[in-house]
Amino acid sequence: ASACKNNLRQLTAAVDQYVLDHQNTAPTAMGDIAGSTLYIKQTPQCPGTTSSSQFPVWVLTRSA
Repeated sequence: ASACKNNLRQLTAAVDQYVLDHQNTAPTAMGDIAGSTLYIKQTPQCPGTTSSSQFPVWVLTRSA
């Protein structure tokens, strides 16, 4: 549970930074914030899962 919470904190911070850098526009996909040259170097995964699909939709859809 702790690793998942930390991942969500990282995602939230990445979304917040993306919004600041893109004139209050929210990212529309994980690829907007996660990648080798982006806000998060690797797409985080909750322990026991094989994809990022376990993250709540609000992480990518909330606005500033």
